[in-house]
Amino acid sequence: MTATANNGVCSMRTIEIFPGASHRGRPPWAKFIFALDSWLRRRQGVFEYSHKADCIFRAQLSRLSNNVLLSDETFGRPGDRVIDLHFWNEQIPVPPIEGYTLAWGCRFNRSVAESLRGLAQFLIEARKWPRRIILVAAWTGCGGRAALA
Repeated sequence: MTATANNGVCSMRTIEIFPGASHRGRPPWAKFIFALDSWLRRRQGVFEYSHKADCIFRAQLSRLSNNVLLSDETFGRPGDRVIDLHFWNEQIPVPPIEGYTLAWGCRFNRSVAESLRGLAQFLIEARKWPRRIILVAAWTGCGGRAALA
């Protein structure tokens, strides 16, 4: 699916099917990598909280290892529950062949927003968890964890 920007407004245009998007017809090495990824996710407790096509995150329950003070003055102590977000690479919008564009950026931005809304809905519906979760964090890829909320 691609997006276009018209007068500053992003809109969805067409759905494009990319080779390799289907589980069928993958080369053996790709099947091995997806199987290894699936095994690692199960072993590390990474789960899919939404099955929507525009959800680009998976989640993992974790615990703080240090004290954390958030901007809203929420204080987290070692052992407090945290949700670590992981990119769901297969769900991230595929960039156009010509490279990243404003339209792709708009689509990615919408995917992030929808993914976070989906996480909020999941947490509301998952009240069976007896422990409070004080923050949602994402690994930024720049050497550290960034707190989202």
